[in-house]
Amino acid sequence: MKFTGEITDPVHQYIRFSDVERELVDTPIFQRLRRIRQLAGAHLVYPSAQHSRFEHSLGTMHVAGYAGETLLTKGYLDNEDLVQELRLAALLHDIGHGPFSHLFEEVLEARCKTNHEDMGRKIISYSEVSDIVRKYGYNSSDICKLSFGESNVKFFNEIIAGGLS
Repeated sequence: MKFTGEITDPVHQYIRFSDVERELVDTPIFQRLRRIRQLAGAHLVYPSAQHSRFEHSLGTMHVAGYAGETLLTKGYLDNEDLVQELRLAALLHDIGHGPFSHLFEEVLEARCKTNHEDMGRKIISYSEVSDIVRKYGYNSSDICKLSFGESNVKFFNEIIAGGLS
């Protein structure tokens, strides 16, 4: 996989990006995750709980990529493109979250009859996210399935939607 950029991260030191990842991160729909708290209202009780869905998504992509590279090295995967798909799915897994993260879920379900995963599926399938994914030769439907634990690739569901997520 060719990395063309990196950012400094307080947990992982450096997180490297491919072109498709950078383009996705630069979209307004992804940038809005900077304003969505990973820990919902915990910052009101614990002032240092300032983690955002943006930071979480970058770290998740990084860790999923590490897991994918390990699977590739050990022969469980036969294609480096699968590692990129895994990284994309991890990056986009939380794209559908609204304000206050899971605290907002009740409002979504009561008023809109939907949840953050359904919103994420719509964003991945019908927004500029889908256009960017396709531009780089990936299938947005496959990325969408993988993002929400519906992949048929061995180990991928556990990495994205299992106990590690």
